[in-house]
Amino acid sequence: MKITLRYRVLGEEDDEVVSLTPEDYFDPLDADETYLEHGIAAKFFDHEHIDVQPGKLKYLILTIAEAELTMIVRTQYLDGEDVLLQHFKGFDGSERLIISKSEDGDWIHIVRLEKPPNLDWTMTSNELASDVPKDGRFESQNLIKNWSYDELLGFAEM
Repeated sequence: MKITLRYRVLGEEDDEVVSLTPEDYFDPLDADETYLEHGIAAKFFDHEHIDVQPGKLKYLILTIAEAELTMIVRTQYLDGEDVLLQHFKGFDGSERLIISKSEDGDWIHIVRLEKPPNLDWTMTSNELASDVPKDGRFESQNLIKNWSYDELLGFAEM
């Protein structure tokens, strides 16, 4: 398995490339598990693997390749940490767009669009999420009131 992070620091003309081992990128596995099928990223944000603050990044591209399979996560830092666009392409051909924007300092507006393999795009989430924990938990408000997640995902088949 080959794992690379390619990123550009604001003001620089060239990309930096970092290679990671599966042991560095993923949480430990149980004896009967594989990284391809069961691997869970050890860090929540990919930029936590490099020594650059997200406010100084222009973009970061994670690529995980195993044989003929490739997963890519492209993150654009459009206004420091305040506005992000993340495009995920999964091993199975699925895609996901996440657009997030800081709102009023303590809240983040997050919109998620998903495209299951061989289907169309659909919005699956539109939420306001707290950026500051309250009583040890992060609050979240779903702004989509009339659709269940399954209904939203099912719209991709229409």
